[in-house]
Amino acid sequence: TFLILALVQGVIIAGLQITIAIVGDFQGGRLVEYVECVEKQYNQSNMTLPDNSTFPSFGEDKQIYVYIFMFLSFYNFGLCLYALLAQRIVEVISFVVINFLLVAYAGVQVYQFRGFGEFCDPVTTAGWLALINALVILLFNIGFCFLAVEIYVEFGWKLYKFVNCNPALRYYY
Repeated sequence: TFLILALVQGVIIAGLQITIAIVGDFQGGRLVEYVECVEKQYNQSNMTLPDNSTFPSFGEDKQIYVYIFMFLSFYNFGLCLYALLAQRIVEVISFVVINFLLVAYAGVQVYQFRGFGEFCDPVTTAGWLALINALVILLFNIGFCFLAVEIYVEFGWKLYKFVNCNPALRYYY
């Protein structure tokens, strides 16, 4: 169950991050929906528009972080696979901790892809996708916490049965 959930989480994260990379405006120019909104507000107020260079975009530098985020989710799935195959609880705990870090960075992504301006939409399409991404990771991580406790008990019981049968190992542990 743990591994299947990790795989499903990785696929969902990859899909959302690829969609953010496609939908997001990372060209370093102006965000079209922002410009239309600001132009309308400026025209209503009889104000002149500032230079085009002042209009924000997500920027080309943020697109690489989308791909790094996706790579980290694949790495985390590999860590989960290794933890379960080797039956090591330390890696299971590391998996859960890295998932909490993914939740934290997903929150940063929501901030990065927010809308611009006080009159415009507060969140862009990429921002909504980032918010969905953060919520998905958070919900999966809550499930992973409960499953990690069960795995801890299972791995501990297997170790206890192995060590209890051998007096030399019992002394060692």
